[in-house]
Amino acid sequence: SYFSWVSNSPDRVETNFNSGLYFYEINEFSMAENIFLRIYESYNDLTPLQLLKIAICFYEFGNYDCAFKTIKNKKMDSLSHNYEFMITKIRVLNINMEKREAVNQIDFALRNDKFNNHKYELLDMKQRILSNIKEKRNDAKIIFDELYENFENRKMEYSDFLISSMEYYRGEKVQKSFDILIKQYVDTHNQIMLAETLTNKGFDLFWQGKIDDAEIEFNESIVLLESLRIHEISYTLNNLANCFMMKGDYENAINTLKKALYFNESKYVDITVKNNLMICYAII
Repeated sequence: SYFSWVSNSPDRVETNFNSGLYFYEINEFSMAENIFLRIYESYNDLTPLQLLKIAICFYEFGNYDCAFKTIKNKKMDSLSHNYEFMITKIRVLNINMEKREAVNQIDFALRNDKFNNHKYELLDMKQRILSNIKEKRNDAKIIFDELYENFENRKMEYSDFLISSMEYYRGEKVQKSFDILIKQYVDTHNQIMLAETLTNKGFDLFWQGKIDDAEIEFNESIVLLESLRIHEISYTLNNLANCFMMKGDYENAINTLKKALYFNESKYVDITVKNNLMICYAII
């Protein structure tokens, strides 16, 4: 694929796309991203579905800027009724702090009869995004409580929303929700969601004041993420640093926050990590 590109071969774009797709499908996102970076601006030679695969790869590997540029390309408008594209667009908008546009996309999808089978997942995504918009947190909680009631009454099987329980509650209800998800993700070998659940479980323990217990959960999550999606380790490292800060161990906190910045690809995490670094430096 490389030699076809540098030699200007007529089939260089297609050759590189197929090569990148091969690595993407075996979860070698770093190699896939390197190849897709050569061709993602060759819009005229790529189909909308090919661009979608490239955007998903960029998102999964943490290259959020390139993912954003790809999903915003006019050529992608033809996929407005493709659910995979819709979900990818929402995720990319959200991670790039375009939260209101992401919510608008969710509302558009919820009005589309074609997406009726994905209603609960879309509502879950909406409450997650709204929970990070200060004046919309109450709206987010209303959605979460409705989902929880449906789940408790066995009106739906969808359970991923439980990962957000610590946004609105503390203690037993939250830990019970996480235990349900941990069992589910262990059974299905979904290590990505297992790592995210462990991070959130630690977050709830942290807010309960159980700092040592929180550290255990954060460290377990970090071990998983180091071999799965290294860029996402920054979220958990930031939380772990908070534990060190609470214990007055500012040197460890600073080292952990620096590591978080090194791997970080998120604008939101960039703000929170630098804020914590500022506090640590001020204290020492």
